[in-house]
Amino acid sequence: MSDWQIYLVVGVFSAVILVIAFSVIDMTVCLVQAMVKTSLLQVMASKFHEWFGTNLTLVTLAMISGIGLLPSLLANVPVAAASIVMLKAYLVTAEFVPEAAMGIDSQSGLRQ
Repeated sequence: MSDWQIYLVVGVFSAVILVIAFSVIDMTVCLVQAMVKTSLLQVMASKFHEWFGTNLTLVTLAMISGIGLLPSLLANVPVAAASIVMLKAYLVTAEFVPEAAMGIDSQSGLRQ
């Protein structure tokens, strides 16, 4: 193979890898947004509050265990992004932080 053919193969391979990476990021954003829109993460945060109350040690251990186990089934990036949203929702549910931390207007219920 000549030099230009090698450069062409490497260029096409790099472009394919970039397209795959960008589509994975888009799918991650869509997956996390879908979980937020359907209130799945808020329901899980409420369940955490029912199960563990305001004991942050137990909540932390449960979340670390879940974050450790879920990447064996799902991609790492959506798990990390969803865990951040769920942790914020738990902190609001347990009244450790105000609703403004979630970016939700308390009167209208809409994102600010």
